[in-house]
Amino acid sequence: MLKILKSKSFIQQILIATLQKIPFKPLLHKLKPNIKK
Repeated sequence: MLKILKSKSFIQQILIATLQKIPFKPLLHKLKPNIKK
């Protein structure tokens, strides 16, 4: 259980780090057309 939790938190840290690097507005503009379809 502890190993799984540690790996999840590690993955979350990577995701947060990558999301912080990516500008959100351009990303949302790219995603919105896909969501509407």
